[in-house]
Amino acid sequence: MPMRAFLKERRRTLAAFVLAPAVILGTLVLMFRGGFREIPIAVVNEDKGVEIPMMGFMSMPEKVLAGLHKETLRVTLTNAEGAKALADKGRVKAVLYFPENFTRGMMAKMENPAASLGAKIELRLDRTAFLTSMAVQLNLMSVFMDLAKEQGGESPLPIDMEKPLFGEGAGPVEYVLPGLLTFLIFLLAGIFAMVLIGGGAKPAQAIAAVTAGSWVQAALLILVTVPLLGMKVGGHYAVAALLVALLGWCGAACGAFLAAAGRGRIPSPIFVLPILFSGAILPLELLPIWLRPLKWAMPPYYAAGPVRELLYRGTGPLEAALPAAVLILIAAAATFGALRSSRGPAAP
Repeated sequence: MPMRAFLKERRRTLAAFVLAPAVILGTLVLMFRGGFREIPIAVVNEDKGVEIPMMGFMSMPEKVLAGLHKETLRVTLTNAEGAKALADKGRVKAVLYFPENFTRGMMAKMENPAASLGAKIELRLDRTAFLTSMAVQLNLMSVFMDLAKEQGGESPLPIDMEKPLFGEGAGPVEYVLPGLLTFLIFLLAGIFAMVLIGGGAKPAQAIAAVTAGSWVQAALLILVTVPLLGMKVGGHYAVAALLVALLGWCGAACGAFLAAAGRGRIPSPIFVLPILFSGAILPLELLPIWLRPLKWAMPPYYAAGPVRELLYRGTGPLEAALPAAVLILIAAAATFGALRSSRGPAAP
């Protein structure tokens, strides 16, 4: 085949090869240049402040909240019950609790360093969201240090961070592994389906073969690998494995649809996009707000987060029902599209 004809026929593949690195690099620059954005946290303030002669009203919690980086943290003021409800639903990544009479205790401590401080600020982090929890902690500690210096103290405000919201003892592995497993299942299923169809298999055959393999992979990765690595989990292994297997079906169906619809000319860089936009590996809080809706179009989004919650938060099958239903709908639609496209006329 002459080079000009080859380039014309494969122009979409070559364009994707050239543009994909630029798109990925541009998105990474947007993510890391701006840092974390609008991490949701709940604040419970039971401190009433104090009235100081000649100085007026003083409230240490209000000073802390005023010093928070508004672009980094999105604060919801609530009570203890509301904070627990938000945490249980995964709506916040941390809960900051100011106890009653905290400001009064701080004022007494400043006047008499030997005095007992009393209750401490409590910061409860979601340790399963490792990078996000570190960003929350660093932002708050910076505010505490600045306030301590402003008040003439030598140390930051007293804070208790021992008890997390979820994931006690969890580290980077506990955060990364569920997302990495789900992404790899989706990526490999899609690529293998495309390879099988490129080798002459029918879409139905490719989807069935890769989906069957995904069920075995899910069982091995969730039911065997996670316990062998000694990860600190205590949730529903079987339901997590089911979600991963459904994601494998999604990957196989999407790969088959791309291969059948493009007659081998649509490349697979699209399977890399979930790295950036699904929250499987990189936290969604790194994305600019206007890019976050793309997560709804990423199948791994419906598996990575729910798998983490199943393994670490103890959520049950009912909470996993909606993401499972979405994965089934995506897989069924892609399967239908692949079968329909395979019956169409051949590309010239």
